Amino acid sequence: QTSLALALFTRAINTGSRQTPWAHYCLAQLQLKEGELNEAVQNFHAYLRAEPKSVKGWLGLADSYLNQGKYTSALRALSKSLTLLGDISRSQEMLYARLKRGQLNLVL
Repeated sequence: QTSLALALFTRAINTGSRQTPWAHYCLAQLQLKEGELNEAVQNFHAYLRAEPKSVKGWLGLADSYLNQGKYTSALRALSKSLTLLGDISRSQEMLYARLKRGQLNLVL
């Protein structure tokens, strides 16, 4: 099923339509899950070019960088997501980003 989903999202992206940022996001999430980290980073970047204020996009990018061991890049992506969240301090995304940032601060 994962390979079918990868194929479908890739096909949606390859249509060349500007209406497919969601496909980049979904493909990046699958690639992250499958350990295809370089590809996940590329697709999160493609998604964020279309949706620069997407907290979920920045969190996904941070997870990809974290799994690659690129802690400084992960910290930058987490900081961007926290900036976008602003004062919504009780949201799941805020808690997740703060937790990950704390973990990275321990590593760095």
